[in-house]
Amino acid sequence: MGTWAVRQAQGLAAGRGFRRLQLRVYEENPARALYARLGFAVESVVDGTVHMAWSVLPRGVG
Repeated sequence: MGTWAVRQAQGLAAGRGFRRLQLRVYEENPARALYARLGFAVESVVDGTVHMAWSVLPRGVG
C-alpha cells in the first residue's frame, strides 16, 4: 500500500509539472527504507528528522 501511495504522488507531481517531491520522516521510521527504495535521497538530518527529496527525471532520461 505504501509503495502504491508514493508512486501515485510521484506520478501526480510529474504530471503536473513539479520537479521535486520533498518529505520528512523520523530516523527510526521503517518507511525511510521504502522512500529510499523509491528514489528519495537524504538531503539532511535535523534533530532526528530525515529530510528527503525525489527529483523528476526529464523525459527521455532514465
